[in-house]
Amino acid sequence: MADRLEDRIRDYLATHLELIEKGMVLVDKEYTLPSAGGAGGRIDILAKDIFGHVVIIEIKRSDQAARQAIHEIHKYVALFRTLQGLDESRIRLILISTEWHELRLPLSEFAETTSYAIDALSITADSSGKVTSISRVELLKRSAAFKISRVQCIYLYETAKARDSVLSDLVSAVKDAEIGDFAVLCCNYSGKNAYVIFPFACYLCFSSPTLSLSSDELENLKQRIDWDDELDEPDENFVCQIRPGLSESYEIGYPEKLTNMSAEWSISVAQRFGRLDSNRSVLTDEELIMLVQAVDGGSSVYLGKVSSPRFDAGWKQLRVDLESVLIGNKKWLQIAPEFLDEVESSTPAATVSVSVYNPTNIFLALYFISWSADYSRCPFLEIVVNDNVSGAVRILLGFLSWNGKQVEDSPKDLIDKIFGDESSWITAVALHGTFEEEDECLASHHLSAVVVEWRFGANLRPEPLELIIKNEGIYRQSFSEKQHRPIEEFVTAHTAYLKMLGVYVKDRISGLPGTIGFE
Repeated sequence: MADRLEDRIRDYLATHLELIEKGMVLVDKEYTLPSAGGAGGRIDILAKDIFGHVVIIEIKRSDQAARQAIHEIHKYVALFRTLQGLDESRIRLILISTEWHELRLPLSEFAETTSYAIDALSITADSSGKVTSISRVELLKRSAAFKISRVQCIYLYETAKARDSVLSDLVSAVKDAEIGDFAVLCCNYSGKNAYVIFPFACYLCFSSPTLSLSSDELENLKQRIDWDDELDEPDENFVCQIRPGLSESYEIGYPEKLTNMSAEWSISVAQRFGRLDSNRSVLTDEELIMLVQAVDGGSSVYLGKVSSPRFDAGWKQLRVDLESVLIGNKKWLQIAPEFLDEVESSTPAATVSVSVYNPTNIFLALYFISWSADYSRCPFLEIVVNDNVSGAVRILLGFLSWNGKQVEDSPKDLIDKIFGDESSWITAVALHGTFEEEDECLASHHLSAVVVEWRFGANLRPEPLELIIKNEGIYRQSFSEKQHRPIEEFVTAHTAYLKMLGVYVKDRISGLPGTIGFE
């Protein structure tokens, strides 16, 4: 088992709970929740305070995906409360982290949707896990929404000096393009890939000027900047107005690309303008970067969000964002909205946490599994519903299953059959158009997208039920583990195929997701 700093911090705090709160007593460490079908997990520290509360203590690192971390915490707390038969008033949650740049906003949103008492603590710790300081983190109040466009730009340079020397010219060009609310991020490559020849970048993000215009004002603007209605994204019209020659190389940006970059690039905010100006906006730099990444809605690949039917506007937006990210997976796209309809009508006061990753490119997902056993690249869907009235918990899980049949064709043959030829597939990968053929791609590998529901509560025996659409509604049936074998078994049974796939992809896709600026 990996020796992580997070684990060492957990072990230290478990024996020094007085640092968190005087009188706190340890109940258990790494408390295990039911894990059948992936519905459970482990609570870092379980304790009791002097007031009789059961205290769930979770320790998270800054390098984790913040929205996914909050989603897991919501699931752990809801499951624990239900299985123990406790009222919400008997449970406290304490989240501890060494960094709060990314965690503060999603935890604040979670606190607004639930009745649990929630505390946030910031700590410093040495390499042994010994905690040397601890302080309280104030959660944020809800702020007005701000919509960052999916159309983003990356201006690349060989040196930091070259980038910094044109920053003022870039700002002027953006303003000349009639963009008023925008920010420029500075990105520095810190990875070890020798093929990255442009390790410095300005990353432009903006809010579409069209959002605040009347219909007459929009028509006048279209005439001024020679608007093209045929572009895939209307906001591309503004980018086209930015004069060329401001960088040594240029790439299109979008939320998922910035998220991938963050693994090997340091990202900071250089300048902010309009309603994003730091003297005007309530958003911190860290919160702004999260908005650019569309971590809480607007991405076509991933979504992490906590909401409740009792918050009408937020609930509607959650449903819009969820359907957008599920495009390309027919079964999930059918079942998830129907499931939320059930939640809305039967448990209107529930807290609902959604976590989805749906890249709609099974060839690349399998490539990453074969390359580094990275199963996180596989699509998944998880919706946790915590009924604040009855105390029941429902967990909807979506994952890929294998029917046990062997893939007989080569990767090239499959791609040619589905996309026509490899150049069409490569184009689809580059333009994120593989979603149109994803169901066929899954079927060609004898894989299918499955949806299973678990229910926990008083007098309920937890068992998985498979959800399908029947007669235009959700139908529940027994889940067959023999019929739905895990993706790990597919990988074990297809070592030769995955080896061919690895060579095929590596030879044809330069600059795999997560890297930019390649020769």
